[in-house]
Amino acid sequence: EIVTRQFGAAAWAQLVGDMAKVHPCFQSPLVAASLVPVREFLAFHDELVKRFFQGDSQVYFRLGEQSAVWALTKGPYKKFLARKDVEAFVAAIPSLSSAYWEDTTASYHATIEHGVVELRISGLPMWHPYFEYLVVGYISAALELLCGKPVESERLKGGSGTEFCYRLRVHGRAPVRP
Repeated sequence: EIVTRQFGAAAWAQLVGDMAKVHPCFQSPLVAASLVPVREFLAFHDELVKRFFQGDSQVYFRLGEQSAVWALTKGPYKKFLARKDVEAFVAAIPSLSSAYWEDTTASYHATIEHGVVELRISGLPMWHPYFEYLVVGYISAALELLCGKPVESERLKGGSGTEFCYRLRVHGRAPVRP
């Protein structure tokens, strides 16, 4: 949806068609339940970023932000936004790894205290900007939507390896119950 809105359905179809020539898993229509091997999945995203965003890996933050806006306004996580339930959202973060990845060693951990969310992801198969930047962009934007306040992210660990850690601070008073 994000790519087709910005670049058109024909550009998206061309990307999928080109990737299907190289990776057979893209020859069948992709649906939410489609299983795509991680290397092919990352190759697809590398090509998407190269083709549409001049190879700028920082775009993963924006894609994550836009994905959160969709998920919380039109998608499966509308309930969090409707209730403005920050604590429930943070408590649900660990389930993201199993929601999007099957047969994974990745684990997501999140805690919230005084308007500060500490996010730790470990057990990734490898470092890739998709895993780190998209997830941080997604969670930051979700917190901004839920709290109605800007969120500042601070990388504590990441940029390489198989784990990363961020501290996400909600500016102003966060609507979090004591």
